[in-house]
Amino acid sequence: MSLFIGTLAFPDDATREAEVRLGVLAGSILSALAGWLVLRSQRKFA
Repeated sequence: MSLFIGTLAFPDDATREAEVRLGVLAGSILSALAGWLVLRSQRKFA
């Protein structure tokens, strides 16, 4: 959904579209890493 909104926001600017893709990818990777760390820390206490 974020990529779709990014392409709607910058329809004629290829540079901005690339930045949107990179930002969404980086955010997804960081949130997956944060979730993994939370789940890993919870496993130690169980």
